[in-house]
Amino acid sequence: MAKGLFKLFLIPIMQKFTQFMKSRKGLLLLAIVLFGGLFFAFRSIPIGGTDIIVTQRQRLLSAVGAILEGQHYSPKNINDAFSKQVFKKFLEDLDGDKTLFLQSDINSFKKYETTIDDEIHGAAIEFVPTVSIVYDIRIAEGIAFYKEILANPFEFTKDETAEPDGDKLAYVATEAARKERWRKKLKLYTLERYVDLQDQREKNKGQKDFVVKTDVELEKNARVRVLKVMN
Repeated sequence: MAKGLFKLFLIPIMQKFTQFMKSRKGLLLLAIVLFGGLFFAFRSIPIGGTDIIVTQRQRLLSAVGAILEGQHYSPKNINDAFSKQVFKKFLEDLDGDKTLFLQSDINSFKKYETTIDDEIHGAAIEFVPTVSIVYDIRIAEGIAFYKEILANPFEFTKDETAEPDGDKLAYVATEAARKERWRKKLKLYTLERYVDLQDQREKNKGQKDFVVKTDVELEKNARVRVLKVMN
């Protein structure tokens, strides 16, 4: 009985999942997952490496490309248009709020915008390892930024704005502009937690054993919480 019920519920779910994976969105999702796996797999492999692991991964990518094109009711061409979609989505997933990459980084990646389909079809894998090298550098710089910024108190009386939606932002052109974007993002995160701590103080003051902290202490606690999250 239980086995029958399991099949009853599982089959429709699997049918819907299969239909989704055969759609354009499903193909794009599969490609992004694949390149995401390759991204982390290539973290320690230099560009142009010819070891057997690189060869195996290239064969894997080609095999998945063949599956993408040949195993669907309505085969989708893995072409330049598809390559551009993967390129855009992959970089968005790595740096959604545009605080890591500079515009110059994106410009240097542009030469791969229409070659990802070639890599899937068996060409040398260059896009992911190239992005990985730059990504490691930008991550290290980002860590230095947030540790430095969160080491000092924020002034919340100054009128400033921050845009958390990366889709509404352009990549910055300079290191100074990137650090300023980090500062505003971290200030926003800290302010959100600071307000929460103030609300908790108002709700709980007067209760037994509750320690009422000053705004200065709450601001520091908020920065510590943001630092923990960033770490």
